[in-house]
Amino acid sequence: MVSLPNLEILKLSGLSKLTGIWNRQLQSESFFNLHILEVEKCPFLLNVVPNHLIASLQNLEKLNVEKCDQLEVVFDIEGLYHEDARIFSKLEELKLIDLPKLRQIFCNNDFQQISCFQNLGVLQLKQCDSLRYLFSASMELGLVKLKDLRVENCSEIKEIIKEDTAADYISSNNPAFTSIFAQP
Repeated sequence: MVSLPNLEILKLSGLSKLTGIWNRQLQSESFFNLHILEVEKCPFLLNVVPNHLIASLQNLEKLNVEKCDQLEVVFDIEGLYHEDARIFSKLEELKLIDLPKLRQIFCNNDFQQISCFQNLGVLQLKQCDSLRYLFSASMELGLVKLKDLRVENCSEIKEIIKEDTAADYISSNNPAFTSIFAQP
């Protein structure tokens, strides 16, 4: 089994046949020290972070994904329903640029059970033409440090925060955006 426990930066670029980044047989500590992940020009990549790798990437601070034509989901956290689960609590910056088939940033139908992205300060989306919303109302609860939200040229966006069944959970913990930029 491959294990890279000391790897801090991973940049993947111009990998025209890459369909997946991670092998299902990786050890749980394989990428524990990874702080920066940058993926660009990988036209056949379908998702960036599958659910079996969530525990290994808890120290991820920056994620940039650009020009991946087939990418549909960034974070597949489907099936994680633990009330005390803290997912990507160190992630500070997320940039998603020129992802024409991106349908979901976060794939999970039960965000109210999971505490996600508590330190995310910057979220930038540009030219994500299949994306209809950024996050659900229950997901929005975890984004307490989000200060810079930029959405540019995402032609199918209908809502920034999608109303869902967890709307009752919204409270005074809503993020205090200090900068929002939206452009059709």
